[in-house]
Amino acid sequence: MRDRQQAFFQRIELLSVLGHKRKRSNVAMLKRLFTDHPSSVDETYRQHLFVASWYGTRMLGAGLACLIHAVFPFLFVRTGSATINHLHGHMTGRLGPLTAPTANTSAAAAPIADSSAQQG
Repeated sequence: MRDRQQAFFQRIELLSVLGHKRKRSNVAMLKRLFTDHPSSVDETYRQHLFVASWYGTRMLGAGLACLIHAVFPFLFVRTGSATINHLHGHMTGRLGPLTAPTANTSAAAAPIADSSAQQG
């Protein structure tokens, strides 16, 4: 009977150790899920959260402006293209740190409008 009890407790201990290792590997996997991509772009998780949120809110705003423009073509005539050019400038590093679009950056949409005006 004593041998059975020892074997039983050894199995419980083994399962406990295996479960603990599994928990550690799950935590490590979860941590990797949240840090692999941000580190691949030289950012911490918090930096990536800020930057991705910044881009996302600008894209949502531009998308809303485009939807309004679809119904009222006289509104937000260049907002979508200006926002795309502005975001692209940040992604490629031409515009430096993250800032709101200004009159100077909205002029980046001009070549798009000029080329369509020349064609038609």
